[in-house]
Amino acid sequence: MSTEGDGMEPRSRVATVATLTLVAAGAVQVFLGLWWWVGNQVWIPQYGDTVEYIAQAQSFALDGYRTLAYPVAIRGAVEIGSVLHVPWTVLLYQMQLAVWVAAAWYLVRTASPHASRTRVLACTAVVVTVPLPLHYAATVLTDSFALSTLVVVACAAARVVARDRLDARTVLVLVLGVAAAVFVRPDRLYVTAAIAVGAGVVALLRTRRRACSRLSRRRALLLTGVVLVGVLVPGQGMTLVNRATQTADLGRSAPSATASLFGRVAGPHVDDIRELVPQEVAVAFPSPGANRWEVADALVEAGGDRYLLAAVRATLDCCARAVVQRSAQDVVHGLGGPYAVALDWVTGSNSSANWDFTRMAQHRPGVTAAVMAWSVPGALVLAFGSVVAVMEVRRRRRDAAVAGVAVVLFGASLVVAAFFGLTTSSVPNPRYTLIAQAVAWALPVAVLLAPPRVELPARDVTRTADDEGPQVTTSG
Repeated sequence: MSTEGDGMEPRSRVATVATLTLVAAGAVQVFLGLWWWVGNQVWIPQYGDTVEYIAQAQSFALDGYRTLAYPVAIRGAVEIGSVLHVPWTVLLYQMQLAVWVAAAWYLVRTASPHASRTRVLACTAVVVTVPLPLHYAATVLTDSFALSTLVVVACAAARVVARDRLDARTVLVLVLGVAAAVFVRPDRLYVTAAIAVGAGVVALLRTRRRACSRLSRRRALLLTGVVLVGVLVPGQGMTLVNRATQTADLGRSAPSATASLFGRVAGPHVDDIRELVPQEVAVAFPSPGANRWEVADALVEAGGDRYLLAAVRATLDCCARAVVQRSAQDVVHGLGGPYAVALDWVTGSNSSANWDFTRMAQHRPGVTAAVMAWSVPGALVLAFGSVVAVMEVRRRRRDAAVAGVAVVLFGASLVVAAFFGLTTSSVPNPRYTLIAQAVAWALPVAVLLAPPRVELPARDVTRTADDEGPQVTTSG
């Protein structure tokens, strides 16, 4: 049995059930999210970085770990709030929410560009009220802006390589999105570059004979080049701008790849390798019981990167299997998105996630409990909807590019999960992989709730070798 409505493509009975279930789950999520949001406009969740950001909004003293973007946003909210006699947190949170709404709308539009505006807005509301992304829009942290800008970059890259969009607006959104992402967080230079490489692979895969919407090799290389240049040039340019303002000495060692490698590999095993490192390195170790950061600082002071790398080699000699296993687990956790968050909430076994949950529940804990409790059945409904959405994408031929879009967005989630899963030594924190939570909701919601309209008979789309654009032939 299939159903039709609003000019949409006929859908199977199971797709109809999945859609109605997602509608119900999404409606509850939106209601709870709005209920939580309206009561958290003046409260400042007590995160450690928040104090530093507020202080930097007054001094603008920055080192390599911070950029000018967020202190300027806070300072602007404070100044405008004093004029309007409105709490500055209200202005900051509304700005963060507005940017997140725009990014979520762009995400849904990218997955389903021909859906009606009403359906896109409904899907956007569901994505915006995913619990942790919504929570971080009401914090004095860069996480919300970082999520929004990264979503825009991934979507613009997906539009170029999967939907063959080279119009000025799409390219401009890509360039500005990268510049904003790197301006908010300096590490986004590496993340966006990896996303661009992954998007290029998607474009090249479209040259295969069996591709649903095939490209010539020349066209695929053009799309790949546009994405790479559109990411690397503004990313490098904004990095230079950041470095020009990061001149303060705040008593922290400069961020480096070696320090990140030490934190990931040797950090959890500092007590195990104390007797395994060379004698000159062992002498530099602080007294037993020192944490990984104290050990890293002591080694850097005594011998710089050479001592850190010696500790890394000693760890790999004794504990390589444990390092690989934990790294893989952390990446999978980050990629798990809403499923990992729901599991962390139920089990309470992730100390980093528990910290996020307690910060979210500092004000109006009962509402937070309701929001997070609903995330568990919501994740189950989402899992069912995701499976059905994959089936719909395979069945549907009018929008074959949605598969390419999904691959690019899933790839962006994987890049972020791998970046933080392989460069941090602490317990995996879902706040660093908010994009995976947003994408996990957006794709099935967009496919099932906002499918493309049926306007023409079924068509076969292929690309000719002369790069003139898609050649359309009506089947019949």
